[in-house]
Amino acid sequence: MNFSASTRKEKSDFAKLNRFQSMLRFIFPLILSAACTLHARTFTNAQGVKIEAEIVSVSGDQVTMKTSRGQNVTFAIAMLSAADQDVVKAWKPADSAAVEDGVYLAVGPGGHRMISNDAKTWEKHQEWSPPAHNNDDLNVAIFYKGMGIVGGGFSMARVVASRDGKTWSDGKLPGGSPIFGFDVLDDVLYATCISGQVYATTDGEDWKLVGSNAEKKPGQGVRWTASGNGLILGVGDFGSVLIISEKGTKVENFTIAGQEKKNANRVAFGNGVFVVSGQKGILASTKDGKEWQNVEPKEGAGDFTGVAFDGKEFLASGPEGLLASPDGVKWTRRGSSKPGSQLRFANKTVFSWSWPPSKVKISGNGGESWEPMPNEKEFFVKDVAFGVFGGGDAPKLPGMAGQ
Repeated sequence: MNFSASTRKEKSDFAKLNRFQSMLRFIFPLILSAACTLHARTFTNAQGVKIEAEIVSVSGDQVTMKTSRGQNVTFAIAMLSAADQDVVKAWKPADSAAVEDGVYLAVGPGGHRMISNDAKTWEKHQEWSPPAHNNDDLNVAIFYKGMGIVGGGFSMARVVASRDGKTWSDGKLPGGSPIFGFDVLDDVLYATCISGQVYATTDGEDWKLVGSNAEKKPGQGVRWTASGNGLILGVGDFGSVLIISEKGTKVENFTIAGQEKKNANRVAFGNGVFVVSGQKGILASTKDGKEWQNVEPKEGAGDFTGVAFDGKEFLASGPEGLLASPDGVKWTRRGSSKPGSQLRFANKTVFSWSWPPSKVKISGNGGESWEPMPNEKEFFVKDVAFGVFGGGDAPKLPGMAGQ
């Protein structure tokens, strides 16, 4: 955006930027500097305020735009006008053969973190200790507003975060238990803990406890989450399911029968449906956590140990190999080889492993075939995320030294 010499025009432009700030508080300092971007396009927000920026990448319901400082800033596409939302959704890289902007972030026990551009060559390895069940466990990762954020812990809700993939801040959410889920709803990031505490943040730094599982039974624990339809579903030990709604403040319980093992259920969301994998043939599906299909255990049936959604269909790892389904109800066999017990999906790549979790397989064709993922340092993997590091100093987290 080029300002004229007119003082009135300058005041008008800055007034527009100030109104834009009210809607995009977290990116205003960076967007302000985008006024001189050479290859920018004029975008309009939902309130009619115009601003110039350059699209870098689009991932799901998030868009990343580049500022004149060379920093990437990520926010919800829904914050733009309807016309510009269409522009963003239709956007493609100038070089259609170019690799999608972003990196893979793999995390695991021992504080293991590593980064890759292609899911094959890994770098920026960082670790705290040999893998063990302790507070160095890292369970889940997500990219949010230009930050890689990782959750874990053993006796606390440990959270670490970075804006460049090199320098990480290390903190903990006060009063929390180990973090096993990250989900974004309406531009808010929620962290779900094993004991059912739910924390929320809009900037990755200021976290607030917004809900808890008041009806938690002994032995229950959340081991994975997924979000959609305005809900977060957390699943975990002995068939326990948490249905989290109303901006994290309402936490309800549901139990899938016949689940006799700890840490045996997983959940994924796609095509408007949640799918929960579990023991005794369980591949249960629900849209709202209240009405379920295939929720009755089948005696003698094998266990489904992992489930993921690859952007088109669900994949489930079971006793006979990999199954696929577009709706979570009708399943067909996928591929001839058997993946590991755990499944994760990030940017067109399916990851799978059993024990040890350093022996990871990857698939770029929806599980039709698999190849070993190079992992020369034999880092343990528990989750993989894909996104953009926006650049800048590491976030200031609660529980950090000096905080």
